[in-house]
Amino acid sequence: MSTTPASPIPREHLAHLERRVSIIVGTRSAALQPSVMRGLGCRVQRQPLRVTVLLPGQACEELLADMRTSDRIAVVFSEPSTHRTVQVKGDEIAIAPASRADLQLLEDYVERLTAEISQLGYPEPLIRGMLACEPGAVVAVGFTPRASFDQTPGARPAAQVEA
Repeated sequence: MSTTPASPIPREHLAHLERRVSIIVGTRSAALQPSVMRGLGCRVQRQPLRVTVLLPGQACEELLADMRTSDRIAVVFSEPSTHRTVQVKGDEIAIAPASRADLQLLEDYVERLTAEISQLGYPEPLIRGMLACEPGAVVAVGFTPRASFDQTPGARPAAQVEA
């Protein structure tokens, strides 16, 4: 009887990744200089565990080059209305043009995040402008998550969470 290996990421963290969250993707260069970019959506594949984030390809060429060099990624998922924040770190990065399904995910993400942030009093045109990109330039960055951290602001320090 085969058993499914345990996920390094707790279920509640995986569920958080697909909520109405702001996504920030980062890595580092060979010289250890950080590079970051706002993500435009996320999907989680559970078997085998992979996370894919969408990025505006032309705007993040340096970030993509650094990912190819380092094979390391860190993604922060923060829900603006609650400040609940989870960071996921991973490797085994694969970069590909966005598929038709990815572009639909992008549209859905923009609608969900606009609803999330506008309830805090920010005007929708500002939010949509912040998330605007050329659909033909969107790339999908898939990776294998290795660890997650609860980084919700508060009195306690961030900590790696065991699954």
